[in-house]
Amino acid sequence: MLMRNSKSLYALLFIILVLFVWRFTHISTQEFSWDVLGYYMYLPATFVYQDPLLTDIQWLSKEVFERGLSGTLYMVTTAPDGSNMYFFLMGMAFLYLPFFLIGHFFAYVLGYPMDGFSAPYLFSMVLGAVCYTTFAFILLRKILLNFFQDRTVAVLLLFIAFATNAINHLAIKDLETVNYLFFFVTLMVYFTVKWHENPKDKYLVAIGIVTTITTLIKPSEVFIFLIPVLWNVRSLKDLQNKIVLLFTKHKKGLIYTAIIVFIICLPQMAYWYYKTGKPIYDSYKNPGVGIDWWNPHIIPALFSFRKGWLIYTPAAIFMIIGLYFLWKKNRNIALAISVYAGISFFIMVSWTEWWYGAGYSFRPVVTLYPILIFGVGYLIESIQGNKLKQAMFYGFLLLFTTLNIFQYWQFRENIIHPYRTTFEYYKAAFLKTRIPTNADELLLLDRSFSEEIILPNNFNSKYDSIIWLKQPAFQELAQEEFLLENWKSFEDFTDKDHLFVKWSGKISYPDTNLVEFPLLSMSMDRDGSLYGYRYYSLHGNEEGKVEAWFLTPELRSKKDKIRVQVWNSKKIRIQISDLEIKVYTPIK
Repeated sequence: MLMRNSKSLYALLFIILVLFVWRFTHISTQEFSWDVLGYYMYLPATFVYQDPLLTDIQWLSKEVFERGLSGTLYMVTTAPDGSNMYFFLMGMAFLYLPFFLIGHFFAYVLGYPMDGFSAPYLFSMVLGAVCYTTFAFILLRKILLNFFQDRTVAVLLLFIAFATNAINHLAIKDLETVNYLFFFVTLMVYFTVKWHENPKDKYLVAIGIVTTITTLIKPSEVFIFLIPVLWNVRSLKDLQNKIVLLFTKHKKGLIYTAIIVFIICLPQMAYWYYKTGKPIYDSYKNPGVGIDWWNPHIIPALFSFRKGWLIYTPAAIFMIIGLYFLWKKNRNIALAISVYAGISFFIMVSWTEWWYGAGYSFRPVVTLYPILIFGVGYLIESIQGNKLKQAMFYGFLLLFTTLNIFQYWQFRENIIHPYRTTFEYYKAAFLKTRIPTNADELLLLDRSFSEEIILPNNFNSKYDSIIWLKQPAFQELAQEEFLLENWKSFEDFTDKDHLFVKWSGKISYPDTNLVEFPLLSMSMDRDGSLYGYRYYSLHGNEEGKVEAWFLTPELRSKKDKIRVQVWNSKKIRIQISDLEIKVYTPIK
């Protein structure tokens, strides 16, 4: 058996070797940054600071800003009573937990700070992520050998590992959800196959556990249950028979599954109930991003030079073509794979921030590789015996793999920008080993994560100015918390994708010895919820002048409003004169 399946085994061992070497030579002090911090902070809050309910976030603020882990504390939201609340669900924290405890133990033994962020925690969490990836590839090989020849499986494993953007998201960025979802989709396929081979209740329970944890990682992944439901289903009659079978012969298994699912969900539901009074609650309160069902970004997700899947991962074309061969060669699994992949992909591209941060290529689609790879397998076996087709396939695969690895190297070296790449910039950087000299002129607008607003080069020649408000006369304001509130729809100013706002005025205070000054707030307003906000202290310079800039963020909708106001939380008297709000809109 070992000799018969030796090619895929050698491919697997090579992948694991590269994974371990590559990952453990690239451990960063920023492992717990941005979204990862949001998933992870359950653990230090509970085991280090004895504050599992997150009532006090001073420790979090200290760690974030001293270590540079995030620009803001967006991973903390508010409950209806205004108290702090975790933004993300507990699913990732459950998976991190065993390795966190290992890191916690070694921090104690080796004398490192037991703060959740020191070296033993970093090393242990990275080890955990690598273990999940390794288990996923081991399981995937085992699954694929049930469907394909050994040499085909070897190619499929190498395909995922090196011809796609998994080269980044299952390795260097493996503490993010994509790596863990890749593992759980693989696990779901494994238990689905096992249940259909031998329909024991233990496999049914395992399917329920996988569905639950996957949903707690990313709620939109709840549709993963469609894989076992539609597996071996070719018609409506097949589906009806399967449902009848479940509720007759496997009634006891369904009851066991429901009980275990409830137990797994209980900590999350209990937390929600304690904080909100509701056992199920949507904590994803971020008006700046969300799902817009009627505006999917299918074309940009596939072809954009910012993050297009087929641009940076051209071998993915074989996954799309492979769906034809999947339906042609194995209709028993084609429906399950196509429906789940289709729904998941539609949800991915309907997310308003469809480029998904600083990931390489179209990040979320990596979670679909354990099922899309089946189509590639049937494609490969369909061309066996045809030397011309094989030469064309493997020739293009080698070319696409080489391009993928080179472009990933460019991405790692910042030659391909993680956020701002355009067609003009991509063309200038194509196959280059250095950043183009005129990069700033070719890239998308710089939306800096720092507090500083960076005006584009030749700003005055690229933007028209519009006076929104001009009020030179003196005003004395007090008694109200929010003053000088002005708002207007973005689309009233421009049909482009951004604009700048400049607020200026002369400030003075009748009262002296002020410790805390009012703040100028500029933000976007979406149905009463603010996003992309910036605050500026209105203490003024030596002459009392204040000048503040605001760059609109990536918009949910051009119908959203620009809101400008003074937040006078202490209701102190403030005198303002020479007030002017000016808007700068792109000329082209």
